[in-house]
Amino acid sequence: SFQEEIRKLKARADCNVRYEDPKGYYHLPGRADLALPKQRQTLKSFGFRPTKQGVHDMVRACVPYLSDPEVAKTFDAVNMKLGMSAVAARRFRDLASDL
Repeated sequence: SFQEEIRKLKARADCNVRYEDPKGYYHLPGRADLALPKQRQTLKSFGFRPTKQGVHDMVRACVPYLSDPEVAKTFDAVNMKLGMSAVAARRFRDLASDL
């Protein structure tokens, strides 16, 4: 399953540094390549290109709505499903708000 593959990526990252990522897997090698095939249909259905640039464009399209608590909660939940800790997801949201 996708979540199992995320766990494997995290375990591989942990092995490379011999401990759990203190930054909460904000950067997780292989995550983008793993996620893109799953994201393609969603990207296309919302009018974005089914590419890494399309993911970036989608994130930028969400930025104006991140001050809404429900949108922020969903944005963080998606990033946590992608393997980020809650702290890393919050950091990503905060940085995305500056795009």
